[in-house]
Amino acid sequence: MKIRNGFVSNSSSSSFVVLGFEVNLSYEKIYRLLVEEPDQEDIEFGDAVYKFLEKNDMVLYGEWSGTNHSKLMGIQIAGQKDYMIESTSYSISDLDLLSSIVERMKEKLGVESDIKLYTGTRNC
Repeated sequence: MKIRNGFVSNSSSSSFVVLGFEVNLSYEKIYRLLVEEPDQEDIEFGDAVYKFLEKNDMVLYGEWSGTNHSKLMGIQIAGQKDYMIESTSYSISDLDLLSSIVERMKEKLGVESDIKLYTGTRNC
């Protein structure tokens, strides 16, 4: 029997650690609150939100199975990126700084859920 330590990945899933919060808003609402661009009529809001968050080193996992089918938004602090497992260490000061960034994002969206450390596996 093989025992693996750390993150395990294959072509269909990847493990993650995210400092974030659950959000139960539509992609359009998230886009309009975060991006603050003039009204867009012909836009794929899901893609636009993911691109905006990626540019700002944030993640949004829409398939999150938290409460009420909400989405998980935050900063990925460990996991897979570009088919490579990445890991690092963070000091308490680093986590405080990341938490304050996540808190600002949460406030901008008007979300009341707590900031937590989430771990899990997601579909790629």
